Amino acid sequence: MTGGGFGPLQRDASSPAHIWYEILASVPPLTGAGGDFVTAASRLEASTSSPPVKLQVLLRKAWRNADGIEKVRTLLTEIGLKPTASGAATISAEAQPEHFETVFGVRPDSKPPRPPSGTDFGQSGGSVSSDLAVPDALAPYVESISAAPPHVYLQN
Repeated sequence: MTGGGFGPLQRDASSPAHIWYEILASVPPLTGAGGDFVTAASRLEASTSSPPVKLQVLLRKAWRNADGIEKVRTLLTEIGLKPTASGAATISAEAQPEHFETVFGVRPDSKPPRPPSGTDFGQSGGSVSSDLAVPDALAPYVESISAAPPHVYLQN
């Protein structure tokens, strides 16, 4: 998959999207301008691509300044990661799951959302990891990289 496009829907029975696909596949197609057909199932395919893996990049102390942040943002982009925000010591970034595996040599460990329990309001879904191997191009500037853990929604 290149260029940020959408991949095909995984149509195996273990996929949560499979049930929705079957439901939407039975919806009559819509006719667009010029007689184009847009089916509900094809709309589902476009909306169910794998979400990007959220990353936290911790800069080495010597690079925790505007020049260091800009240098690491540039390097992240060069290796195919998408910087999304930065703070005083960290940069947030995203990677498509397929590219994550190419860059870090491991698959992201996905965690599904968890509903509220007796101790909290639930947890968002996402990917988790132990510290990942820092790519050589980033090693002089970056102390560690990890997949951002899912959020836990606390009670008041």
